Amino acid sequence: MNPIQNLRQHITKDYLERLSNMALAAAGFSSGLIVLLVQAKGQAHYNEISVWSAILSLMLSLGGWQYFLPYILYGEKTYEHINLYLVAFLQVFIVLALFIAVCALVWKLMWCAGVALIVTGIGLVIFVVRHNWKVANYSGSQKA
Repeated sequence: MNPIQNLRQHITKDYLERLSNMALAAAGFSSGLIVLLVQAKGQAHYNEISVWSAILSLMLSLGGWQYFLPYILYGEKTYEHINLYLVAFLQVFIVLALFIAVCALVWKLMWCAGVALIVTGIGLVIFVVRHNWKVANYSGSQKA
């Protein structure tokens, strides 16, 4: 079974509601960053990077939230219609945009802390991807 089919089999209303709530939370966090940056009125290019990244994250988050609502509303009979590639795109780019916004802010405050955040963030991504692959392989071996 390919990973997409496996994901489709495990989609539940609860899972979609959590994804929708996470999208709203990311939108709120993005909005908070934008308000913070507007209040700071800084001219550094770090602020520009942060603002544009937060705006991108905000719009993608709101789009993701709206994407999930019809599936939650109409229920399981619509789950086959979910575009999991779009869901993956939204999840990756929302998190990436937020990460860039926060890194730019931290870098502006203290460059060494910004470097530490970037390095540990990349390390975390590597850890999570490897862990997900291991769990997927373990899950596949248990079914055989």
